[in-house]
Amino acid sequence: MAGHNAGFSYTEYNYCLQKGDGPLLLIRDSYLMEDLSEHLSDYPKLAERIRNKDFHSKDLEVIVQEYNRWTDLQEKINAQDPTDSF
Repeated sequence: MAGHNAGFSYTEYNYCLQKGDGPLLLIRDSYLMEDLSEHLSDYPKLAERIRNKDFHSKDLEVIVQEYNRWTDLQEKINAQDPTDSF
């Protein structure tokens, strides 16, 4: 939340997000869902659900768990040897 205090302006960050070994990303409290949909845009279906307000701020843990499951699945798919035959 942006505000003013004695001539200073500030933005309040209440959440951090880290993807893999990447840098910590600060998530603005007043723009939680907007920031999440942007930062998690590599999972388009989840980002769209966030933008469509299928989730609320109380669902943050569920969102992170779903994103983590998806990234785990992507890693498994990418790790498969394409020359393997069934």
